[in-house]
Amino acid sequence: MQARKDTTVHRPLRAALAGALLCLAGGASAQTLTIGLAAGPTSADPHFHALWPNFQFGRHVFDALTATDANLRVVPSLATSWERAGETTWRFTLRPGVTFHDGTPFTARDVLYSYCRVPNVANSPGLFRPYLASVRNLRAPDPMTVEIETNGPAPFLPDDLSNVLIVSARAAGAPETITYDTTTCGIAEWPATSAFNATGPVAVGTGPFRLVSFAPNQEAVLARHDGYWGGAAAFDRVTMRVIANNGARSAALLSGSVDLIERPPSETLERIRATPGVAVTEAPSANIIYMSFDQQLEPSPAISGTDGRNPFKDVRVRQAVSMAINREAIVSRIMGGHARVPTQMAASMVFGHDPSIAPERFDPEGARRLLAEAGYPNGFRLTLHTPNARYQSDVAVAQAIAQMLTRIGIQTEVESVAPAVYFTNATNQRYSFFLAGVGGNFGEALMTLRALAHTRNAEFGSLNRGRYSNPELDALIREGLRTMDNAAREEITRRALRIFTQDRGVLAIHQETVMWAMRGGLSLPGRADQLLLAQEVRRGG
Repeated sequence: MQARKDTTVHRPLRAALAGALLCLAGGASAQTLTIGLAAGPTSADPHFHALWPNFQFGRHVFDALTATDANLRVVPSLATSWERAGETTWRFTLRPGVTFHDGTPFTARDVLYSYCRVPNVANSPGLFRPYLASVRNLRAPDPMTVEIETNGPAPFLPDDLSNVLIVSARAAGAPETITYDTTTCGIAEWPATSAFNATGPVAVGTGPFRLVSFAPNQEAVLARHDGYWGGAAAFDRVTMRVIANNGARSAALLSGSVDLIERPPSETLERIRATPGVAVTEAPSANIIYMSFDQQLEPSPAISGTDGRNPFKDVRVRQAVSMAINREAIVSRIMGGHARVPTQMAASMVFGHDPSIAPERFDPEGARRLLAEAGYPNGFRLTLHTPNARYQSDVAVAQAIAQMLTRIGIQTEVESVAPAVYFTNATNQRYSFFLAGVGGNFGEALMTLRALAHTRNAEFGSLNRGRYSNPELDALIREGLRTMDNAAREEITRRALRIFTQDRGVLAIHQETVMWAMRGGLSLPGRADQLLLAQEVRRGG
């Protein structure tokens, strides 16, 4: 059985985390860092859209009660400790002496306000509400203590709260007294997302950097917060520049116009490695690239040649598609070996991974037979959608899959879309077969299943864009979410993974390796969640 943190009590401040943060202090006082991003944040509002680039960006300006380390373990952040104070109650002790960027102190009032705001962000395309789904009530017995009452046993609460960043109640104009409820908390007006993007007085956090300027999907400029509770970062100014084109991003690094880039494309890795003064960081990631099917709409928006039927409602068709994909070839030829072939929607490092699940067999002839058995002997026509430069070699992977499907009779073309638009379209069911990634920030496989495999509703299935639904699996997921015992929860998770895999609810394609390329003697530790955090970048490391 895999090791898993004790979810009943978490009290010590991790010495390793503290040491790492202290190492960031004392950097050169006039150093700047320019980062080339493959995909940029769509908003500076930490509660607006639960996209990975937004998660990454938000952690520079804001903090949460908890955080996750490089190995996806939950560690203290704005809360120094937490413990179960009853069957359905958690008590969090807040970190003393923390201030927001405007100098005001951080207290329990800010936590109450932030959690109240989550379901009240206007026009949010991806609510953070699932992270607070288990919360029934919230109390602040004193300014440095928060008590959270849950709907039942909630083993993932500390994990979930690492995704809900804390904003300043004072800067947002909140009332002095806040009484929590799961709707509006009696608050009539909320700061608009545009107020955060405008870098006005509301866009203040407790994080290692303060926001100087922000242009969605283009560029953000940050300045070091010298009063950061974890120690000052090594750079006093950071510019995050979105360079979505792979070739342009590599060229910017090699020319020296940026110091560090994320996701160096595999086709330029050899040249990057051969350049004096340039280094590449590579580490295993928990992020799994997968293909999702529309399993609800009929007709489906990007399928033709089926007389209006949606073939992906038939598990035999989904299995045929899976059998047609040569994952080993994708890893070796497209990813250049910088990936792994997964067997399921959980990386081997993640709690709940089931080692008994076998990889899908590459069998194009068998795939053709299944298509015929399902009533599609001549296949059909399909448009495969993919984001452009959101994931490592995503368009090339999509093109390879399209060729493999075409060989079994599913005439497939590829359409790539900018990430800023792509995920909104996918959520709004505009695609029939599309590429995405998940798992990088989840320490337990059940958390991935909660978001990806549960029938989509207000609390679960936030990433279930294909509307897969299996009542048996839903029941298992909900049971696991109430199970505090690690061994019992692990077995429940494995059963759920087996069902999801057998249903081909989505198709795991490859497990990413996280890579960054940098120059000028910079160093950056690899993280399983793939987050590129400027506060972790060091010079001369």
